[in-house]
Amino acid sequence: MMHFFKGFLVFFRGIKLAKEHKSLQKWIFMPLIFAGLLFFAGNFFSISYLSKFIDNTLVFMSSFWVYPLLAGLLKATLWFSFSILLLYVVFSIFTVIASPFHLFLVESFCKKKNSSVATEVTVKKKIQLFFFLLQVSIKRVVFFSILGLLFFVLSFFPVISIFSNFAMMWIIALDSMDYVMELKALPLLSRLKFSFTFFPFFLGLSSFLSLSFIIPGILLVAFPFIVLGATEYFMDNI
Repeated sequence: MMHFFKGFLVFFRGIKLAKEHKSLQKWIFMPLIFAGLLFFAGNFFSISYLSKFIDNTLVFMSSFWVYPLLAGLLKATLWFSFSILLLYVVFSIFTVIASPFHLFLVESFCKKKNSSVATEVTVKKKIQLFFFLLQVSIKRVVFFSILGLLFFVLSFFPVISIFSNFAMMWIIALDSMDYVMELKALPLLSRLKFSFTFFPFFLGLSSFLSLSFIIPGILLVAFPFIVLGATEYFMDNI
């Protein structure tokens, strides 16, 4: 039961670790700031473009008294729909861009803990890893998009939807610890063995991640801290 709660509370543990080791914060906030700027820039241009698009489309109605109300309603509806789409696009881009930063976050944390988990990563190796992880992240986004589409279809079946959504969160939970396992050069079978050995931890983490269905977009902000907390848990139990 203790491991379950450690998994469920790993996000808060990650926040505490980030406060204790302020030098790690740059790896957390750089991709988040980029994602935030991208989202606000997209909204800024979309508001301007959508406004002009609707005004030009409804120009024939501009003399009617109902025009301001109708145009305002359409602008608000289109802007909201576009914002949801933009959030998904930004999250996909963030997933690609943030992956190398998460690896450097884990590497820096391991060094601070004087852990033998992290292999020495030189500047040249970091550059190579950055572009390699970008490629891996793109493939991961494609994989999750296909998986997400499958789970979306399954979500129409009441009982199956619970398991399909939880399975998605389980994969993300495993992914949060994959960075430190990559630095450890842990074979795939060893990674799977670890996940089964500490099943309650991943069950707790998956349960916490399921809250992202209630608060859309929260996973984008929470994931770096989850990675940090999961890394500490791995080092304590390896």
